[in-house]
Amino acid sequence: MNIKEIQEKNMVDIEETILLDSEEIEYSKKWTEHEAVIFVQSELNKYNGIFDPSDIISKDKGISYDGHIEVMKYGKEDKKEMIGIIDTQVKGTCVNKISKGNSKFTIDVSDLVNYAKNLVGALLFVVQIEKETKKKKIFYRYLLPIDLEKIFRTIDEQKTKTIDIYPSDSNQKTMLKNICLRFLQNKKEQVGKRIVVLDGETNLLEVKLVDCRTTESEFLKNKVYMYVKLNEDEGLIPALLPKNGKLAYIREVHKEIIINGKKYYNSYKQIIEDEKRLLKYGNGIIYNVEEHRFNFEFKGTIDEQINDMEFSIAILKEYKLEKEEVFLNIQKRLNKINEFKENLKRLNIDLKECFSSFNASDFENMNYLNRMLNKKSEVVERFDKSTLFEIKINSKTILLYVHKLKNTIEVYNFFGGLYNKIAIFSKINGKFYRVSEYALLTNSKIEDYINYDEKKIKISIKESENNEPNLLNLNLLLLTYISAYDRTKNENYYKMAEFVLKKLLKEDSNNSVYIINKMQLIKRKRNLTQKEKSTLNEIKENTYNNMEKYCISILLENNYDIEKYYKKLSRQEKKDLEKFPIVNLIERS
Repeated sequence: MNIKEIQEKNMVDIEETILLDSEEIEYSKKWTEHEAVIFVQSELNKYNGIFDPSDIISKDKGISYDGHIEVMKYGKEDKKEMIGIIDTQVKGTCVNKISKGNSKFTIDVSDLVNYAKNLVGALLFVVQIEKETKKKKIFYRYLLPIDLEKIFRTIDEQKTKTIDIYPSDSNQKTMLKNICLRFLQNKKEQVGKRIVVLDGETNLLEVKLVDCRTTESEFLKNKVYMYVKLNEDEGLIPALLPKNGKLAYIREVHKEIIINGKKYYNSYKQIIEDEKRLLKYGNGIIYNVEEHRFNFEFKGTIDEQINDMEFSIAILKEYKLEKEEVFLNIQKRLNKINEFKENLKRLNIDLKECFSSFNASDFENMNYLNRMLNKKSEVVERFDKSTLFEIKINSKTILLYVHKLKNTIEVYNFFGGLYNKIAIFSKINGKFYRVSEYALLTNSKIEDYINYDEKKIKISIKESENNEPNLLNLNLLLLTYISAYDRTKNENYYKMAEFVLKKLLKEDSNNSVYIINKMQLIKRKRNLTQKEKSTLNEIKENTYNNMEKYCISILLENNYDIEKYYKKLSRQEKKDLEKFPIVNLIERS
């Protein structure tokens, strides 16, 4: 009769069965569970009475739980000193070799459901027992409401779920203690509260991150809890990132990066993201430590991108981490951007703006600028007169002035002191009047121009003549600045509007249009005074211009008159109104 027949006949539990044919030892579930509980209890008892794990049982009679751990303040037994209870499940598993890092454990979905129903979750301990040596090591996993919510997102109809478990290093005296105390801390933060899933539009009053990693080098997955405040009444509540959202641990290492005697950076960043360990150099050079591979995304200012590309080429050549074609492509890209930088210098443009990675369209525009500056015939032929010209880079614009000569062109930075190089005139009734070239910005989006220079504009406006064409254009420029302020709330545009308005009023302080524009500028900061309203009413009574009456009605917040005078406007006047910023005030009335 063999061992199996004896076991079946006598219906007894044999805790240790020796299989003679394989000479392997197989331990029963009952034995491993018992050994696991005893080991967890003994490890917790090392903390001088802070934890009382005596309620944990190994007979597995509880439904999903094996008992609980009482946490005592300063290890005192007085019930008044108990600071919390940790609901616990302990599992034992025999392994050929204990895992060095994170491991996996398969748990019944029914247990997870019970933890969710109980609302307080559980602290899962899994003890790996090495078969040959009987060495033991505790692994753990928090199964708090947030953790359960994450797990249930990935469960369909299966009866079991494999989850990550994490090691508790017995060599670190406080690790198991911290694991338990952090569990208790986050249990109090989560129990009885709703869980919110964040999105890009969620308005957060406060964000709190609780770091439950036991070492800095650990991966972040399931180790950091997020709590947010959406309103003052509810306080902090547990939160989950959206489906593709990620948390990353970033540490800046202050160490010079030097290759072949050239210094590229004063520091670099270590990033732990999910289960990746990354090193980041510059603005977008990422080295994946596990895969030994680089990922290049060149972004930032022109100078920063050039430095990043030079570093990339140097490190790829030095360590031969990629195929030769990779750094040859980077070199080709670097040559184009260096050429672009030199062309910007020729135009006296020093771009401090940051750019995302340049695409094919950007490089085409850079190349076109190069052909313009070198007066290539196919480019010269496209211009039949002097004009403004835009070069698009990413979503931004460099504004140029192309001056057409007989058979050639001159290209200028429009914000580079053009007033001292070229005089621009308006022709009225056969007579030419010199005007500020920046009056040509009428109806443009000033905020889009990355070579915009406020100082040059002020100088030009101060030196421009006070003739009718120039004042007319400056009034339109004033409206352009007001529109820019409405779009961006940039105070510099508001101040520039004041600057232009001051010049207009200095020339003609009684001009009704200038006064109306002054009032609409004021109204963007405060309500009009009674005196200011009286001034507008006086203009309204003395003018026959329906457009002026309509604008004054907006400033006075007279809805009846707004509708009344709008109906009297011509079709062209109504179309013109779409360009005027005063209509933005209607929503305020």
